[in-house]
Amino acid sequence: MRLITRNDASLAIGLIVSAMVIFQRPLHVLLNVAQGIEGRYHLDLVPALTLMVVLFVFHQYRKRHLANAEARAAEAEAARARVRSEELERLMTFSRALAGALDLVALQRAAVGLHRGRRRRSVALLSDARRRPAARRADRP
Repeated sequence: MRLITRNDASLAIGLIVSAMVIFQRPLHVLLNVAQGIEGRYHLDLVPALTLMVVLFVFHQYRKRHLANAEARAAEAEAARARVRSEELERLMTFSRALAGALDLVALQRAAVGLHRGRRRRSVALLSDARRRPAARRADRP
């Protein structure tokens, strides 16, 4: 197992830079200048800059979180579109088979071809369709 992965690269860089700041004190001159400005103009620069940095980091975190959420939503939408496309493709195949069917046997073959896993239901629907016209003729006076 690796100690530092790709996701931890920014954290490792931050730790290295902070160690340099702690031990080498390169920001000491900048902080002294900031303290001079704070004293001269009666401002609080360091807390304000710290707050701005924290807000910027939080903003970047939320932006990344929203981008990930949008990516997941787009992925889900693409999956739904794929399923819908497959359904439409099966429907087109079925409609072509129906358009080419000239008798009841051909209609049954088309229905069975569409619903291979649901043969009983398709045949039952076609059987009901055959019975209905006869029942309608019997109902007529």
